[in-house]
Amino acid sequence: MQANQEKPCAYLLFLDGRPISYLYFPVNEGVVTYDYLGFDPDYSSLSPGTVLHVLALEALFAERRFTLLDFTAGEGQHKELFSTANCLCADIYVINRSVTSASLVLLHCTMDKTSSILGRAFEKLHIKTKARRLLRGIR
Repeated sequence: MQANQEKPCAYLLFLDGRPISYLYFPVNEGVVTYDYLGFDPDYSSLSPGTVLHVLALEALFAERRFTLLDFTAGEGQHKELFSTANCLCADIYVINRSVTSASLVLLHCTMDKTSSILGRAFEKLHIKTKARRLLRGIR
């Protein structure tokens, strides 16, 4: 933990004594950052991540010690549902002009495009979840 960081906030949601979802928020100078949410896929029909998110927000508001909840960059249904404002953000990279840099950028773009194409193809073939589990070593 860095000097300007406060103790993080972490939450677990239990159902019948079994943990089914977790949520972790680091805190830095009064700003809570939405960082990690996970849930047991066996309970996905109950939306445990959303339930835990609502309960965590209630607990955070009740403490009255935080100034802001940062959902971080990117899109997500939870951000649209729970946010009160947004701002544009970007990752900006300054790259020196060279053959090596151009090759690396081109390689990155090619890999990104290939990943997107494969993802859509796996989705159409209804094997995306199976492929993801295989790549992650989950049976």
